[in-house]
Amino acid sequence: MNGIAYVEINGKAGYINKKGKEIIPIKYKQLWFESEGIIRFTE
Repeated sequence: MNGIAYVEINGKAGYINKKGKEIIPIKYKQLWFESEGIIRFTE
């Protein structure tokens, strides 16, 4: 999606770009996109 990918490592979720750089830290229990670019998460 738009050059970023969802990743999950050891039960924690985040997003990385095409180069593998963390865009959203891989530290959340759950992450999901909502409308208008809003990201919801649980820790």
